[in-house]
Amino acid sequence: MKILLLNPPFDRMVIRDYCCGHTSKADYCWVPIDLLALSGVLSERHDVNVIDSIIMRHDKPSTLKKIKKIKPDAIISLVSAITVKSDMEFLSLVKETTDAEIYVIGDVAYFDPKNILKEYKFLDGIVFDFTSKGILELIENKENPKDVAFRKGNEIFIGKKSKGKISYNMPRHEKFSLKKYNMPYSRHNPTTTLLTTYGCPYNCTFCPSGKLPYRIRELDNIVEELKYISELGIKEVYVRDFTFTGNNVMVRDFCRKIKENNIKISWSCDGRVDNVDYEMLRDMKDAGCYLIFFGIESASEQTLIDVHKGIDIDKIKKAIKLCKQVGINTLGSFIIGLPNDTKESILSTIKFSKELELDYASFNLFVPRYGTDLREALKNDGKVFHSMDSSIEVESVCGIPEENLKQFHNMAIREFYLRPKYILRLLLNIHTQTQLKNLVKNGIGVLRGIS
Repeated sequence: MKILLLNPPFDRMVIRDYCCGHTSKADYCWVPIDLLALSGVLSERHDVNVIDSIIMRHDKPSTLKKIKKIKPDAIISLVSAITVKSDMEFLSLVKETTDAEIYVIGDVAYFDPKNILKEYKFLDGIVFDFTSKGILELIENKENPKDVAFRKGNEIFIGKKSKGKISYNMPRHEKFSLKKYNMPYSRHNPTTTLLTTYGCPYNCTFCPSGKLPYRIRELDNIVEELKYISELGIKEVYVRDFTFTGNNVMVRDFCRKIKENNIKISWSCDGRVDNVDYEMLRDMKDAGCYLIFFGIESASEQTLIDVHKGIDIDKIKKAIKLCKQVGINTLGSFIIGLPNDTKESILSTIKFSKELELDYASFNLFVPRYGTDLREALKNDGKVFHSMDSSIEVESVCGIPEENLKQFHNMAIREFYLRPKYILRLLLNIHTQTQLKNLVKNGIGVLRGIS
């Protein structure tokens, strides 16, 4: 079969990825790990094509034209809660003008499969786990496929979700326009993404990742992909695990294998401040890690308790200090407008972000994401949400008017990034021309967004 992996068009830069859709705050976008992993799973037995209309800036007519030219037998498309209306309108048009079966993957489909299939009758099914062979079993008409939902006649079937370790065929990185992707802090180009674990072992109430079953990927399978990435001339990888540092043994083994196989690659990852130590960080640095993205969220100890974050201020300070000692850059993520946030707590969080000596900071207005415990709790309290994404519409859940939350958000960005000492430190930490180019491009985008 000829299968198309699709990131459908939208009227602005959005990141539909791994059950967590959001808009890009500037001009960055990484390779969608869902489609990348699926390119490996499917290419084992089928002809795989890729269209990423977001990174290529394709509009709906041009994307439809490209789809017709490929003539796929099946399409697997990313969707997200923040773009679902546009996504489904486009996919409906695709269904009308092609003979392709259409399957979707994304947050709104993962957490509400029956309603999605009932409402959008042109859809043939839903993919839950992009590391699983379930979609292969489904399109090849095998009995009882796992990790998918599908319709048969008027009935909807929900397959069981896989457990245990994961391993899949080599992802086809070369089918993606890798030179187009970048992170704001990327040092090299081209860049791509990599998965070492699926799901998350933690259950922060504002994040949907803990609702995905936590599964570890076979180490040899990871190393083979890293070798392949290196052979393709790719110099940088974003490890797209929700919590790469969650398993100390796996992290140390991963780093050891990189060094044993003499794989020369720079990489960044997401981590938690409560599960890194000096030895782990030293091994990560020696294996090519140059940046860790930490979810810090708030300077309020009570807020961290309320959202089940499982960290405290001392752990945050210690982790950032350890990273500085070993020479790994840090990016801290903060949420503005969580339930029970006050003007004082938000100002305290902004102040804390500057005291930590982070290399980068990401400030995000709270949105009630699909599949989260916090969203359900707020709905039970009578809250109604019209949108998932702060760039489209913000709905305050903390008593502070929406417009004021946006002002705090802009204040946080200005106060963090426009400090003369910070700017000097940032400039002195530039290692490559690619990094300088990305910092300038994304910096302009961020500042334009708050002006």
